[in-house]
Amino acid sequence: MILSDATIIMLENISKASTYIKEGERYQGSDGLIYCAKCDTPLQKAINFDGRVLNMPIMCRCQKEEDNREREILKQQNHEVEVQKIKDLGFNNKYYLGCTFDKDDLANPEISSLAHKYVERFTRFYEKGLGLLFYGDCGSGKTFISACIGNALVEKEYSVYMTSISDLVNLMTKNYGNDRQDIIDKLSSVDLLILDDLGTENITDGRKSNTIELTYKIIDSRYISNKPMIISTNLNILSLMNGNISIELKRIFDRILQRCKPYTLGDVNRRKAQSRANSEEFNSILERSVI
Repeated sequence: MILSDATIIMLENISKASTYIKEGERYQGSDGLIYCAKCDTPLQKAINFDGRVLNMPIMCRCQKEEDNREREILKQQNHEVEVQKIKDLGFNNKYYLGCTFDKDDLANPEISSLAHKYVERFTRFYEKGLGLLFYGDCGSGKTFISACIGNALVEKEYSVYMTSISDLVNLMTKNYGNDRQDIIDKLSSVDLLILDDLGTENITDGRKSNTIELTYKIIDSRYISNKPMIISTNLNILSLMNGNISIELKRIFDRILQRCKPYTLGDVNRRKAQSRANSEEFNSILERSVI
């Protein structure tokens, strides 16, 4: 490549500007290049430009290390901003934000292991649109483990939206339902939708036909978009499917079970355990001597 005179002059000026010595900081080596006095690595590199060799500025080792540190700091800052943005948009309950794997008491090790593996292999589950269905009694940790998965994926910068069915239905019926489609479109677009508390008070009362209809639309939107869901419920959906339920409910449960693998959390009751711990702590404070 033939360089223009103007380009050559510019390169020569850059080379000259980098060729200076400052005691304690820069020195000239036996090869004619300028070196960093701190790390003893070159601050210049000889480059051949169309037959003309010029000593051009480069970063020494310590400059590269500092540059990498600054890049990592910026990367971390950008990551924290993105994570906070996802949390602000995706979690409508502060309790969800406090549910993280480091707070897991491992009372149900199989479920804990499952949750970790789901996060680790989420890319594959996402591609297949496969999710989880956690069911069990109140206080068994369904919401906690669901939120743990959600928070862990947010840290990987996946978009997650977690809410309860009741809150979602209330949101969709506000403003005379005019925002319903926008909400459904949002639910269809996130990487993972977590629906908490799919319970008897929400959809199994046949008189709540509007709730059943909206619940179906929510589930169906994810089904059509082929994106994963995590659902927690105190219903035993497998038992319900074998019982006498309405066609509307059966459609909902069919959709869920086609995409979400069910897991029971058994009879573990974390709320009772936490209540006992709080009671013991309360008594301990009462019994302490006042200083």
